[in-house]
Amino acid sequence: EEAPSGSIEEGTYHTQAYVDQHVASLLRESQKKRMTMEEFKKKRAKDFEEIFGGAEDDERKMREYRKQLDAEREAKLRGGAAKKKDKKKKKKKKKKKKKSGDSSESESGSESESEDARKRKKKKKKKKAAKG
Repeated sequence: EEAPSGSIEEGTYHTQAYVDQHVASLLRESQKKRMTMEEFKKKRAKDFEEIFGGAEDDERKMREYRKQLDAEREAKLRGGAAKKKDKKKKKKKKKKKKKSGDSSESESGSESESEDARKRKKKKKKKKAAKG
C-alpha cells in the first residue's frame, strides 16, 4: 500500500500542483547561465574599488602615514636633545655665578661661607627626599 501524494507519510504537506510548479522553477533556474566569480569581479571592479579601495592606494596611504609618524618621532627626539643642552648651559651659568659670588663673599667672612654651605646641604637633602 502506497501513501497518496501530498500526504504526511510522504514527508510533504504541499499539493501535487505546487510540487510540479516548484520543480519546474528549479529546472528553469538551473538552465540559466550564471556568472563566474571572475566575470563578476570584472563587471563590478569599479564598485569593489570604491568600497574596499585599491591595493596600491592602501600601500600609498600606509607609506604616507609612516612618513608622518617618522617625522613626529624625529621632532620629539630632537626636542629632547635641545632641552638637555639648554639645561646644561643653565647649570654652567649658575655655577659660574656661584663661583664669582663665592669669591667676593670669602673676603667678607668665614661665617657666611659656612652658613651658605649649610643651606646648600639642606637643599640637597630636600631634593633627595622629594625624589625618593
